[in-house]
Amino acid sequence: MQAVMAVESRGTGVVAFDLAGGEAGFPSKQHLTAFYHARNNLLSLTIHAGESWGPESIHQALFYCGAHRIGHGITLHRDPRLMRYFVDHQIPLEICPTSNVQTNVVESLENHPISLFVQAGVPVTVNTDNRLFSRTTVTDELWRVHTRCGIGEKDLREIVMNGFRHAFLDWSQKQEMLRKVVADLPVPPSDRTPAW
Repeated sequence: MQAVMAVESRGTGVVAFDLAGGEAGFPSKQHLTAFYHARNNLLSLTIHAGESWGPESIHQALFYCGAHRIGHGITLHRDPRLMRYFVDHQIPLEICPTSNVQTNVVESLENHPISLFVQAGVPVTVNTDNRLFSRTTVTDELWRVHTRCGIGEKDLREIVMNGFRHAFLDWSQKQEMLRKVVADLPVPPSDRTPAW
């Protein structure tokens, strides 16, 4: 039903179809009909996976449901072959650091695997998840990954750019936005991580 509504609402601000919420016990492959309908009607797909359940949920989201982006995905590093696939196919992870700590899937920001993904070449975006629950902003999240997760200035700039590169927009719109962002973002003098 929701996939039908999403398809019918395209052109009024709906650009994609998403499956979110608890993963364990609720596998994405149980929603194949909905994902097929959305994909068959050319909607982009994002699925929350690999947060509380592990790489198997990521695998399902990609290969059963056809996800274009993965929400969270923080257990991806447990499956090196799957992580290599993400790098080779440039599949982005929508990382929500504060939310991941609040839901106890990572111990602390300092132990968050975001730096592993960045170093490996997985496209990462930084997001807020539920702003009411997490009480954060994208700016705050970017600052936290810079100061507490070991993400240097150069990589932080790439993370910001990834948000535009992997947006569910027409190619020409993305390119226009990227040109503006490139012009506005300062190029870091070095890739230094703050000492604090």
